[in-house]
Amino acid sequence: MDPLSIIASTIAVVQATAATYKAIQKFKGLPKEFVEVSLRFPLAEDSLRLLQNQLNNTGNLDDASKRALEPCINGCYAKAQKLRDIFKSVEQGATNDGSVLDIYRAALMRLGKVHRVERLMNSILADLNALATNRIFQGDDTSHLAAQLKESIDQLSDLASSVPDAELEGPQSLNQLIEPGGTGYQAQYNNYGSGPNYNISGGSHTMNFGPSRKSRILEALNTLPYRARMNRNPDRTPRTCEWFEDHPEFKQWDACQSSSMLWISANPGCGKSVLAKYLVQSVLPKHKSRTVCYFFFKDDFLDQRGAAGAICCILHKLFTDRPKLFSEDIAYRLDAHRAHLANSFNEVWDALVAASKHENAHEIVCVLDAFDECADDERHMLSRALRSFYDPESEAKRGSTLKFLITSRPYDKIRRGFLPFDTPGLSVVHLRGESDEEVAKIAREINIYIKSKVSEMDDFLPEERQLLLQRLQEIPNRTYLWVYLAIEWIRDVKIHSADALDITSALPTTVDQAYEKILAKSIDQKEARKLLHIVVATTRPLTMFEMDSALHIGPEKSPIIIHRPWDRSRRDRCEKYIRNLCGLFVNIVDSKVYLLHQTAKEFLVTKADADSNKGSHGPSALTWKSSFDPQESQSIVYNICLWRLFDEGGASNSGKKGDLFEYCAINWAIHFRNAYNKHNTSAIESARQLCITSQPLFDHWFGIYWKATQVGNAPKFNDIMVASFFGLEQVLKLQLSSGNADVNVKDSIYGRSSLSWAAENGFDNVAKLLLKGPKLEFRRAITKPLTLRGAKVNTRDVNNRTPLSYAAWNGHLSVVRRLVQEGADVNTEDDINASPLYYALCTGRMDVVNEMSMGYSMSEAQAVRNNLLLSAAETGQERVIKMLLETGVDLETTNSRHQTPLLVAIHERRLGVARLLLDKGANVKAKDNMGRLPLHWAVVCRDQSLVEVLLKRRADTETINSKDNSGRTALSFAAERGFNDIIETFIRYGANVEALEADGCTALFEAARHGHNITIHLLVNHGANVDSRDTNGHTPLLGSIWGRHASTARILIGYGATVNSRDKSERTALSWAAENGFDDVMETLIKHGADVEARETNGRTALFTAALHAQLTSIHLLLSHGANIDPRDDTGRTPLSWVVERGDIDIIRILIGYGAALDSRDNSGQTPLAWAKAYKQQGVLQEFLKQGA
Repeated sequence: MDPLSIIASTIAVVQATAATYKAIQKFKGLPKEFVEVSLRFPLAEDSLRLLQNQLNNTGNLDDASKRALEPCINGCYAKAQKLRDIFKSVEQGATNDGSVLDIYRAALMRLGKVHRVERLMNSILADLNALATNRIFQGDDTSHLAAQLKESIDQLSDLASSVPDAELEGPQSLNQLIEPGGTGYQAQYNNYGSGPNYNISGGSHTMNFGPSRKSRILEALNTLPYRARMNRNPDRTPRTCEWFEDHPEFKQWDACQSSSMLWISANPGCGKSVLAKYLVQSVLPKHKSRTVCYFFFKDDFLDQRGAAGAICCILHKLFTDRPKLFSEDIAYRLDAHRAHLANSFNEVWDALVAASKHENAHEIVCVLDAFDECADDERHMLSRALRSFYDPESEAKRGSTLKFLITSRPYDKIRRGFLPFDTPGLSVVHLRGESDEEVAKIAREINIYIKSKVSEMDDFLPEERQLLLQRLQEIPNRTYLWVYLAIEWIRDVKIHSADALDITSALPTTVDQAYEKILAKSIDQKEARKLLHIVVATTRPLTMFEMDSALHIGPEKSPIIIHRPWDRSRRDRCEKYIRNLCGLFVNIVDSKVYLLHQTAKEFLVTKADADSNKGSHGPSALTWKSSFDPQESQSIVYNICLWRLFDEGGASNSGKKGDLFEYCAINWAIHFRNAYNKHNTSAIESARQLCITSQPLFDHWFGIYWKATQVGNAPKFNDIMVASFFGLEQVLKLQLSSGNADVNVKDSIYGRSSLSWAAENGFDNVAKLLLKGPKLEFRRAITKPLTLRGAKVNTRDVNNRTPLSYAAWNGHLSVVRRLVQEGADVNTEDDINASPLYYALCTGRMDVVNEMSMGYSMSEAQAVRNNLLLSAAETGQERVIKMLLETGVDLETTNSRHQTPLLVAIHERRLGVARLLLDKGANVKAKDNMGRLPLHWAVVCRDQSLVEVLLKRRADTETINSKDNSGRTALSFAAERGFNDIIETFIRYGANVEALEADGCTALFEAARHGHNITIHLLVNHGANVDSRDTNGHTPLLGSIWGRHASTARILIGYGATVNSRDKSERTALSWAAENGFDDVMETLIKHGADVEARETNGRTALFTAALHAQLTSIHLLLSHGANIDPRDDTGRTPLSWVVERGDIDIIRILIGYGAALDSRDNSGQTPLAWAKAYKQQGVLQEFLKQGA
């Protein structure tokens, strides 16, 4: 068909769709997106007419131009047809306001998500825009049109989905993702990183789908270089770590084929991290079917102390090694939290559990080292998750082999997190490396380590080495750390003393003594203290470049040096200087400065309950132990930040990656809060100056901070917002004392107030100040305008979230308590219909939930509990559900979609929750607003065990054969998906294999349409009719044709399917195959006796259908099998007669080549030549002249 004819047909379809909308707009249940689409009908029609007029004025197009236009024109026509069909299905199926959405949703479930009306219209307008910008169409009219189309496309893109993804079943295939009507487009798949890039091109236009969802999530999961962080630990010495490998507890855990956890505790310095690295690299991977993931907690990195970050790294390792475990369902759930995965513990934990239940998961082992160095709140959260998962009654571990191996010091706070260990069936084992027996084994291996290290000391004579070995092995309570320190101290002392006896007599006998001796040798103890204060207090290890700059900043220092180039000479001097200051007490790894060991920090820092007189801060002090006051360390780093930020000499070049300015910009506020001294007015004033947003310095440092720590563009803050955001209480007091401060101003991008930012970040005292408002004199306070009063507690941002939403979301109990006391609404819903209560529930913080639930009446409290139960079921909060069940919550409460908690849990694939609710007696016969039972949704989730549980609870034929609003049974869904194990279960329980859907389809039809051959064998062998018909007379054979499943068609024919069966339009399977150009299917049908001359109600044969749909190869196929070249339909017209009207030269040449009559006359006396003249088909006329017409 030529472009003009297709455009004319598209205009007619658009007009028909607009007319249909007028008929259905009376329904109140019509999604608002239908209205938005209807508003674009005039623009679409005007665009088509303008393009039509310009084509008419252009004259004949060459073949190259036609090919360039075809993809967009054909695509536009196909999508317009789909849009019309959807509108029509609503018109024909809807009987009342409530049924509209069901009809529309059912259509999308069959067609796919891309057929949402707003998506179709957007795609139509995109095609029109592509045409309007083509070189063929030039002029002011098309330029103006392109601008209108672009604006309308942007508006449609901003619309919410007319039906959310969650209400549509399962992930889509790539075929569904490619827009309908994409004829002429070529798909190219290119691998970038871990995910593909899709480029679909046609003519001069290319559409790039960009990185896949999975590759974006993998990037977000890769929160830190976890492999490099593990490799900071040294390799084991040969013949060590064997005490653990040979331990019965480890062997039993290692061989266990079910989910279990092993906790290894041992004293500091006993080589736990070296052991963990050895296990990860050499021992655990010996099992071929096992996947080993790991995370090494470290106190000296803020980002290496979080539980969510640890699970993110484990998921990244798991999905990188085993991409098949990264299901679309997991990707869909993680994508919603992609920007904040490192702070979304529940989501990433659920993803790990879900991945472990994949049918190909096998055994997954997760190693967590130095669990005691995980931040307290984070460790509690992870401990609760582990304890819950390995609980004997937990449903979460069913179908999973997820094993954890955890190392830590033997702290009571960690032990309490895993209690009680004596619970029968608890899958947690504690291997105590600090017990007398294990300590003795470790001591023997430490002797091996000592021998190895002493043998490497070539500066000593053999008899001296023997003396050292004897002396080192005599020291009680030896640890690997002590041996390392002692050996290195001995090496250093040897340089200045030749007497091994003197050396051994002065040998440090404890780690603390070793540390004292190392630091006592510093060339400048005052400077060494400054360096160590910096290492102890910074939020991450500084690079040598940053440390060199920090050491040269201060009132007595020249700032010039920090702006000199960082070349090799400066780097070497810096490293030598640091070594001379602190010796072995610090390590330099990958140009970063670390403390040697966690015990080094513990050695220096004053304990909270330590004697205040212990230790001296003077440079000549003999003792370093417990001499570092944390507040003093923070103050030193804060002052370094101030000096660097206010250093005008380097401002023009500062802020580059790796410059100390970058660290200071990101972290100065943290150090201010930690170093806070209310009497230090100069420090407070300096902080206030940094918060002055009108100063160029603010834009400089704040831009660096936002880019490094936040997502999205930096908003325009005022001074009060800055102080509130960073929790600078004393600065805020100064700002509010001016008396003219407006605390309710909102930022420029997110529409959030100072109170909102403070609430999100957990600054309770700041929230208190903001709620109180500016400090005014008494007379002014009486008359102060409303804008100068305290912060509005229920103010909303652009997402309709309140400060309470953010406080609850982040689990800030004290802020939540304060906001609730000030009248914050706990039920205010935002744009995604989530309330503060919902966010509290999602975090699993029941203390926050309880705080927000106080003060309700009995009925109100019950309603809140019911809503919380539904939300907990949706988010998979088993622990919360158990607590709610103890309060008498209603198990059968429903949401707006008439879903009970059980239905919600299964729909959201929270299968552990579903089993818990079933155990508590949830009704398995409850139906949602789609008429579906839990059994229907269990099939969609493909959970065989859950299906079995549901059937055992109510195994009657009424339940098994229950139909939803579309007349579909659970068997129908299983057949559509080819879930044969579930189908066998249904048949065993008495499912009706011949149950009819609303449109008359059977389970066999669904299986045939989707090409599930094994399913077909299963159904037919249990009595399914291969010639069953739906309401339009379509058989399963025809379903296989629509899906282009030639092998399926052969199977059905083999079972006796009627090849020449006709539908209500008298069309055969061959006719449908010819329409779609399915040549392989046509070959199968003809081979099995399909009648090539069978006629439809309008008298047309399969050849007609192939010609009218431009299926060139299908025409050749039919003619080669004896099809009549000149059949006549009810109007007397031949295929050639119809094709000339549309101007398809290629098909005309084929038909003429096979002998089609040029002079045949139809019922009105017209010949093909006459039709060509009537439609002004100049190319056809020229072709006819060549043929002698």
